[in-house]
Amino acid sequence: TTTRTTTTTRTTTTTRTSTTTRTSTTTRTSTTTRTANITSTTTPTSSKAEEYKSFYTRIEAELELPNTSIESEYIQMLLLGWFNTGIMTNSRHAHTASVLNNGKVLVSGGRNGGFLNSAELYDPSTGTWTTTGSMADIRYYPTACVLNNGKVLVSGGYSSVAFYLNSAELYDPSTGTWVTTGNMINARYTHRASVLNNGKVLVSG
Repeated sequence: TTTRTTTTTRTTTTTRTSTTTRTSTTTRTSTTTRTANITSTTTPTSSKAEEYKSFYTRIEAELELPNTSIESEYIQMLLLGWFNTGIMTNSRHAHTASVLNNGKVLVSGGRNGGFLNSAELYDPSTGTWTTTGSMADIRYYPTACVLNNGKVLVSGGYSSVAFYLNSAELYDPSTGTWVTTGNMINARYTHRASVLNNGKVLVSG
């Protein structure tokens, strides 16, 4: 008689503990302050002038434009378009218009029924026109340019249907008078006049 007893006991205990803690905190703060202080503005004369002024002032602040009267006037024209100012002393067309160093605008020549030699000045600060000295020649479709010395050179044009001009004259803003200067080689009208870096004037066309 043979008796075999086999007892096998296997105990396996596995404990796995994993703890992961992740904390992410992101704080983003953005503060933008846009301010435009208007020191000089020009608004059209109308019942809505203040409303328009307030509107384009807000737009100017949003665009962060520099605090200058020039920028204020620019944004006004951009948003509001054109508006009336003082009328010229003479109706005319095919004239010249030149911005002088003092900020005024010289208008000369042109036509109003007949050909004109008259000239007048526009003052942007007051919106008014005043007459100034007349040119020696009547000129229709002349050309003008402001020289480096501040004087205005007006050249060419024509004084009748069949008479084209090669003459030229200079306007002196300090005296309001004109003096004749050398003639061009060729008579011209509706031409171009460009002041070069060396002070000379190139006329073409």
